[in-house]
Parts: sequence; C-alpha cells; structure tokens
Amino acid sequence: MFPSKIDSINKIATNKILIAMAGQLLNAAPRLIQMVAWAKNSTTGHDSRSNDDQRMHMDYGNNSFVHPPPFNNPNVASCILYLSDTEETGGGTAIVPRNGPTDKWYTSPYVSMPGQAGYEFVNNKQDAEIMMLYEGCDRTELYEREIIPEYDIGDVLWYRHDVWHRGTPVKPGKVRYVINLAWTRADTPILCWNRGFTQYMYYGWLERFITTLNPYQLYSLGFPHPLSSYWCKETINGTQARYECYGFDIKKYLEATII
Repeated sequence: MFPSKIDSINKIATNKILIAMAGQLLNAAPRLIQMVAWAKNSTTGHDSRSNDDQRMHMDYGNNSFVHPPPFNNPNVASCILYLSDTEETGGGTAIVPRNGPTDKWYTSPYVSMPGQAGYEFVNNKQDAEIMMLYEGCDRTELYEREIIPEYDIGDVLWYRHDVWHRGTPVKPGKVRYVINLAWTRADTPILCWNRGFTQYMYYGWLERFITTLNPYQLYSLGFPHPLSSYWCKETINGTQARYECYGFDIKKYLEATII
C-alpha cells in the first residue's frame, strides 16, 4: 500500500497522468483514497468468501456508509492497473456497462447484492447466486451481460463505485498482478481504503518524498486546498516548520492554482 519504502509504489500513487485522468473524470481536483498492489493466485477447493470466481457487485458498500449519488454525478474514480497479461494468467475484471438511463440494473437504490439491505455477504459467485435466488433476486442477466476484456501489461481499467463488476478466476499455476487505485472529490463521504497515509510519518523517508511533489499531487494526498479556511498564520508557519529541513516551501503550495 501507499506510502511505501518501495519508491515505485509512491511514484505510481502520485503519478501526474493518473491524477489528471481522475480529475477529468470527477470534474474536480481528486483526493487519493486507495493504492494497493496485490497478487491473485489460482485457487482450489470451495470457500463462500473466496474471490477466485467472484460474485457481481459494486464497490461503494465497503467504501462508504451511504449510497452513491445520481449516476450523472460520480464521486469516485477507480482504476485497476494491470501488471500481468490476462491472456496468459486469466483473472481479468468483468464489467457490466450501463445501457442508458432506463437500465434496470442501474436504477437506484443499488441493493440487489450480497452484503446489502440485509442480504448475507457471500463472495463466491456460485454460493452468492444460490443465496440471492433463494431471496427472490435472479441476477442471471448481469452475468449474461458481463464483458471480460483481455488486459495487457500497462492497461488500465477505469470504473466507479456504482458499476457492476467482479473478479474472475486465475488460470491454474498462474499469478495475476495488479494495482488498485481510487480517488474522490473532497466533498464526498468516502473513507480511505488504505490504513492511513500519515501513519508512516516521523521517519523522514515519507517527508522527503512529499517535498518532491507538486501542489496538485500534494492536494491529491490530503493537503488542504490552498484557498481552504484551514490556512492561517499559525498553520502556515507550523507546516513550514515541520517540513523546511527537507526543503519544502509552503509559499509555493499556497500560491498554486488548483481547481
């Protein structure tokens, strides 16, 4: 997870192109909430909580206490950066595109899934759909409509927390590597998926990394907006004092233009 003593992790979390793309999708300056690099292995056996052949779901449920806003006003831009060729490894993410404003599966509220509205949480596709059928909810159509692109190394899938998707099986003996990232607008009730960026402070390496970032990158990590009422003489002087030994100049940040 970001932040990490592995420099490439930190550079991807603050990649200028990814931040710009997230900002364009959100129509706002984006705030990072997730950066996780992980491996998915082929599995054997049967476990209702397994993510091997995952159930169809949306991500908002374990990122927020509330419900997504109207579809034309997204508040999360998520992406999966593939570090594997899924033609070789399998494990490509399946998605169900929205078929316009009358699509019944994209009609709010989005509660027809395990773990929502009293439905038991089951992750495995087979067990999840048996349970949902028992509860009177036939979700067969979602699987009939799913698309599983072939992802190559370096490909990026952008999606939202209110898009139907799922993980698919990795081929026997293979490992699929990806990086999951997500950004939100500053005014959204989304919680940080990572354990907390600032828990890695005090040791110098993260402070030094912070001083290498431009204002847009700093804002994406949680620095208050340059025009925020947070900034006053005391907070400006205190922040400068905290980082000045690493070469940080708070004046450059406060004079920056951020959307």
